[in-house]
Amino acid sequence: MEQLLNYSGTLASVVGAALCAIAGVGRIAGYHYLGGFEVMTIFSAGTALMVFGCLMKLDLVLFRRKSPQ
Repeated sequence: MEQLLNYSGTLASVVGAALCAIAGVGRIAGYHYLGGFEVMTIFSAGTALMVFGCLMKLDLVLFRRKSPQ
């Protein structure tokens, strides 16, 4: 369970950061749409994935605190 929380949180954060970076570069380049989606939609999805990754990591910390050692 710990590995699942750890890997899913890391994966979601990395993918979210990549989406935010792609949206940022696209917007700086002057594009309003990338791949049929508005750039701000891509940025919002990236932000949501990073928040999800942070919540998964927080859940991992709480899970480790509750489990007996």
